Amino acid sequence: MQEPQERGRPNKDQFFKECIDLEISNDKMTAYLLYSAYPLEELTTADFLQFLKSHQIMYGIDEQLLRAICENPGQFSGKRVTIAKGDPPVDGIDAKIELRIKGSTGQSKPMETDQGRVDFRNIDNVTNVKAGELLLVKTPATTGTPGMTITGQRIEAKPGKNHPIKIGKNVVLDQSGLNLYSVIDGQISITEKERVNVFPVYEVNGDVDYSVGNIDFIGTVVIRGNVLAGFNVKAGGDIRVLGEVEGAELEAAGNIEIRAGIVAQGKGSIKAGNNVIANFINQANVYAMNDVIVAQSIMHSNIKADHHVICRSGKGLIVGGRIQAGEKIEVNIIGNTMSTPTTLEVGIMPDLINEYNSIKQQIAQLQTDLESASKGIALLERQLAIQKSLPQDKQELRIKLTNLIMTIERKLPELEARKLEIEESLEMVNQARIDVYHTAYPGTKLIFGKYTRYLKLEHSRISFRLADGEITAIPL
Repeated sequence: MQEPQERGRPNKDQFFKECIDLEISNDKMTAYLLYSAYPLEELTTADFLQFLKSHQIMYGIDEQLLRAICENPGQFSGKRVTIAKGDPPVDGIDAKIELRIKGSTGQSKPMETDQGRVDFRNIDNVTNVKAGELLLVKTPATTGTPGMTITGQRIEAKPGKNHPIKIGKNVVLDQSGLNLYSVIDGQISITEKERVNVFPVYEVNGDVDYSVGNIDFIGTVVIRGNVLAGFNVKAGGDIRVLGEVEGAELEAAGNIEIRAGIVAQGKGSIKAGNNVIANFINQANVYAMNDVIVAQSIMHSNIKADHHVICRSGKGLIVGGRIQAGEKIEVNIIGNTMSTPTTLEVGIMPDLINEYNSIKQQIAQLQTDLESASKGIALLERQLAIQKSLPQDKQELRIKLTNLIMTIERKLPELEARKLEIEESLEMVNQARIDVYHTAYPGTKLIFGKYTRYLKLEHSRISFRLADGEITAIPL
């Protein structure tokens, strides 16, 4: 590249030392180059590469652009160009669990929410399964792809979250740990902490009354009539009632589904290890370790759900009583024109905090015990190496300490996993909210943890959330 001599034109050394403005982004992911004067001497790609190297830029360099600059530097004079770009890391994909039982649609059902939590609510109405039938398939989490800065520094990717298949009764994982099968004929049921089970089914072809008596069954109970006041139904799996439940005691390790509704008159209670699903709830005490899902109305009842209370697929009305949810309440209408006192509470559940503190104490104690036992074993091993044998009492102590270490090493991962689950739940509390899709009437009391707000005016299509220590209203 030959050009006529021009006054004031720098030579090549001056150009690279004084005439280039090189800008590197704070994250070391991009470099920009700008110059207005260029030398008479011929520029080469090697010249630019050496210049960039002197500024620790060695990755993601656009050599095609460098060649274009070298061939015609005047074309790029005064232009800010991107000369190097790093590769951002690609985070891993969370594990996914898919239900492979085909319901009435003949389709498999996905089992993961947008928040990454496995959505076992989808299996509320699955058909019976056979021994050897494939129930769940897991796609493992991926580790992701690391990135690289323009200075050659590796950027680690965030691995995807693992969602383990939690094994319950009468199910088995294959050797890959990715496929879950039923061991017996029965009905799939999700119990405490999302354990997957298959239970045998006990059916009542009518009401639970004096002719049937109380029920306590290891598996799933299906009642094709009503449950009358004063009776108890307990199930190790699910309870499904096709009629109504009066003032009765129902307790299930899995779901409780009441096709008609609950008319309890303040008597009895409903307690589920997973979800409670009903058409309506009137003057009842209900607790679900996962969600309470109601179509029409919740009237003058005490409802508690560790995750969500959802009342909006039909009328979606909540009037009177106290509704508590660990994460979110979704409702169409709260209260009424008569300002009936109605309390809705979201946020950290006291039971969860108590369990979290207890687990931390247990982990600390087990770690202390493990350290002490390991030191004791090491001391005995040194004595054994020197003396070639140990006295009877030392042999017994060695066996005792070994068994203790094995027990602790089994217990610690379980506690750590549960601690992580609770921590993830507590993080979601910052996103706790009450969504009202139609109207919230005066007389409504909102509680977010230790913060309280009384509604004095009518609100429409509003989301209540906690921000800077104040319960705020955001339009939906």
